[in-house]
Amino acid sequence: MTNLLTRRDVASRLTAYLSGDTDGPGLARWAAARPIENPEYEEAYFDAINDAVFDLSMADKDTLPIKDVARHLKGLGYSVRVELRETG
Repeated sequence: MTNLLTRRDVASRLTAYLSGDTDGPGLARWAAARPIENPEYEEAYFDAINDAVFDLSMADKDTLPIKDVARHLKGLGYSVRVELRETG
């Protein structure tokens, strides 16, 4: 059995980042481990997955701009919509 990294795997991690379930350094650590733990990528989205994994693994800051997250999600076949909710 192969350890295939899919577009849904990457989108799930980016969604966790956007929702605050993981931070920038956590996302970078996850991405840096992908080539070792998941040496094969979903073929139809190989370039988009590879670009996202490389870019995210090189992030050395606590925050990743939403425009970068949106760009990666778009390449993976997703769109981003920002919704504003009052919390208090």
